[in-house]
Amino acid sequence: GNEIFEKLGALGTITNLVVYLTAVFHLRSITTATIVNVFNGTTNLAPVLGAFLADTYLGRYATLGLASVASQLVLHSDSSPVSVEPYHSSLSGKKNTAYGAKL
Repeated sequence: GNEIFEKLGALGTITNLVVYLTAVFHLRSITTATIVNVFNGTTNLAPVLGAFLADTYLGRYATLGLASVASQLVLHSDSSPVSVEPYHSSLSGKKNTAYGAKL
C-alpha cells in the first residue's frame, strides 16, 4: 500500500513540475523533459544509495534515527508559513504574477 501512494505522489509531482517549468519558466519541451528525467532518475536511485550507506556504515538503529530526524525536519520546514506574493489573474486588474515571476 505504501509503495502505491509513493508512486502516485511522485507522478503527481512530476506532472506539476512539467506544468510549472513550461508555464512559469517558459522552458522548451526538450529542456523540461531532461529536468523531469533527472528528477525521476534521482528519486528512483536515491533509495539504493541510502540502502548501501545504511548497510555499510550506519546500521539499523542509526539509520532509523537519522531518517526519523530528517523526516521531521522536512515536515516542519514544509509547514512553515511562506511569504509569497499571491497570483492575480489579468481579470482582477492587478499585476499578473505567479510567485513573483512575470508571465
